[in-house]
Amino acid sequence: MIKTLKIDPSHGHVAIYTTPAAHRSVHESRNPNFVFTEILMFSGRSDEMKEELFKSITQVIEKHIEVDNKDILFNIIESERNNWAARGGVPFSKIELKC
Repeated sequence: MIKTLKIDPSHGHVAIYTTPAAHRSVHESRNPNFVFTEILMFSGRSDEMKEELFKSITQVIEKHIEVDNKDILFNIIESERNNWAARGGVPFSKIELKC
């Protein structure tokens, strides 16, 4: 993410959630061990950058988890910087982020 999105390493956050197999529902033709990746980020990045991000994360997942890449799904949720806040509730639209 740092390389592809060109962000400062101290700015990124990653949270990994797992769902037990008993709590998954998937068509019998699909792998119940699929990986669903959701990315929350500021809007404004190009489709090409997002595609590179998908490919990069897919490589990392394939390296660490035995799952076919057809069973790796992505969803990007984008919002404007004024909808995010940190540092005591200061909107990111008022914070200078350095790469």
